[in-house]
Amino acid sequence: MKTTEEFTKEYLEYLTSRGKSRSTIKNTITTLNVLKKYRYLKEVSIDEVEKMIKGMQDKGNKGQTINFKMERLCQIYNYAINKQYVNINPFDDYTRVNNDDARYRRALTIGEVRKLLGASKGEYRCRWTVHLYTGLRASNVANLRWSWIDFDNNTISIPASEYKTKSNVIFPLHKRLRCELEKYREGNDSELVFLKKSLNAIRKMLRRDCDRAGIDLHGIDLHALRYTFASSLLYGGTKIEVISALLGHKNISTTQKYLNYDKTTLEEGIASLPY
Repeated sequence: MKTTEEFTKEYLEYLTSRGKSRSTIKNTITTLNVLKKYRYLKEVSIDEVEKMIKGMQDKGNKGQTINFKMERLCQIYNYAINKQYVNINPFDDYTRVNNDDARYRRALTIGEVRKLLGASKGEYRCRWTVHLYTGLRASNVANLRWSWIDFDNNTISIPASEYKTKSNVIFPLHKRLRCELEKYREGNDSELVFLKKSLNAIRKMLRRDCDRAGIDLHGIDLHALRYTFASSLLYGGTKIEVISALLGHKNISTTQKYLNYDKTTLEEGIASLPY
């Protein structure tokens, strides 16, 4: 009989063999930590699931987070059933937690974007500029490397191993972003564009800079900058298909649409940003 520790190792190896992204594997590790106190998977009963949910609520976890973990654990146990490690999935019938507290995000207005960049300095001004002119996910910006930036061809290339959809993605480099990166690069000889910091620390700095700029903090986090990128393109008249391509949606049909746009069309999309 496999122990929970042995199963965890096997399941993570399974995800890796399926080519799952680093963020998916990281989230799965966090989810699997819930099972650490059990020696064997079969020790988790329906009553234990209710205790898990109550424990997460007591720690301040929001409904969205709890439901996400429960759904992932249900998938994990389905795998265990297929492998005949357990006979019952205790997560099949769990009662979903009220999701009214799901995180609200909003796009910044053009005026707020200008205030944010005006109130930010150095590294963080450059970080926010990258977010706002590429729409990249926070993890991609945090891991951005100078070798991915081609100043000769005005592009930023994210390798498939780093991107959520597991495909190579190329972003046209907006002239304002290029200027900011060139200025920030002076005296910076590291491979990583930005100093390695936790996403939580970066979120705090974004809220600090927004507060300094007099921006309402409700609905503001790093992903809100991605919302801002998308909505600003839409208001600027960019076709939704082009926006989808620039955002790098994960489904196959969106990826196929991305491949249909040449470099000039994508450059026009980026250049239409109004801020």
